[in-house]
Amino acid sequence: KEGATTVAVGSDTTKIKLAITDFIADYNKIQTLIGTQTASTTDAKGKVTAGILASESDANQIASKLRTAVNSVVSGLSGSIAQLAGLGIDSNGNDDTITLKDSAKLDTALADNLSAVQDLFSNSTSGLAVRLSAYLDVTAGESGSLVTKQSNITRQSTNIDTQVADMERLVLQRRQQMIDSFVSMETAQARINQQLQFLTKN
Repeated sequence: KEGATTVAVGSDTTKIKLAITDFIADYNKIQTLIGTQTASTTDAKGKVTAGILASESDANQIASKLRTAVNSVVSGLSGSIAQLAGLGIDSNGNDDTITLKDSAKLDTALADNLSAVQDLFSNSTSGLAVRLSAYLDVTAGESGSLVTKQSNITRQSTNIDTQVADMERLVLQRRQQMIDSFVSMETAQARINQQLQFLTKN
């Protein structure tokens, strides 16, 4: 229709907040998984049960580096928000997970300082999401350290299987040699006994 038309263009802060809370949830899933798999428990009888990754230093190192990345100050940013704490997100103080402790603080940052929030996560050189993505690439990417380690472990396992198979063949060969030697000894002993009996009678 003819007449004055006003078009308002703005950011969907609701979706942005959802993306941030999803990030918190996914980060916590990773840390909880690592914590569960590396933990050791002791039952009432004193029996210790160790997680499958309890002796793996790589798992603890990943948890530590992720914790440092999300809780530390991000340098080189132009905005006034330089760490997640500026969005009301902090470590919960009990484990490696984080929590949105001050939802109002996040809402205020999204409403009044959206560019700083964007810079915190997506700054091309030092943004939090950029740094985490780069770290995960060198750790769990196609040529990452975990993939390389898995390949090495698979190769070592294959070599061990080959060595076990070789040892089993040697054991079977040795067993047959011992059986043959024992049969030969028994045969010789029987022959000697027959000769002794013959000589004794004569």
